[in-house]
Amino acid sequence: MPLTLNSNSLALVSSTSGSVEEKNPWKFIEKLTASGDTTLDFTNSAISNHKSLFIYFDGLDKSNQTNTIMNMYLDGSLNVNSYYSNSMLNMTGSNRNGSGSGSMTYWEIGGVNYTWYHNITGGMYISGVESGSYKSFKSELSGGTSNATQNMSAAGFYNQTSSKITGIQIRPASGTFLSGAVHLYGLNEHD
Repeated sequence: MPLTLNSNSLALVSSTSGSVEEKNPWKFIEKLTASGDTTLDFTNSAISNHKSLFIYFDGLDKSNQTNTIMNMYLDGSLNVNSYYSNSMLNMTGSNRNGSGSGSMTYWEIGGVNYTWYHNITGGMYISGVESGSYKSFKSELSGGTSNATQNMSAAGFYNQTSSKITGIQIRPASGTFLSGAVHLYGLNEHD
């Protein structure tokens, strides 16, 4: 029941307008915890029930300095064709470096040019989950090495509309994820 404040008192008022979970814009889907994994795969069937997704990176550590990359599962199959493209802005200290690539077989989501591997933290939005929609992402991730703090803003586009996103795979270009976690949420639909 929500609290209502009027000019004289604080009153508890009953309501039938929906639960807190129904009013929250993001619904928890799944958490993956890293422990020597070469990939982290979200394949929960609830993914395709949402139009947009959010991934929270929670202190993810890698075994070595390398790029972090992502692929989508489309209609149940891991997709590695050349419809992926990226645009990135990498920062470490006072250095800034922008880059971009098209016709790739994955999205680069972290570590390009400045490859970090400790405590990857931040968030990523993915839109176009449903069939018939272009897929895109926007992320803001940070991490570090023994001598530098790094930040990467990235955006990606998938130039194909025929399939529904049914899963997400995140992996280092080489090595493993040692520790940390990633949390996946789906956007709730509201009026």
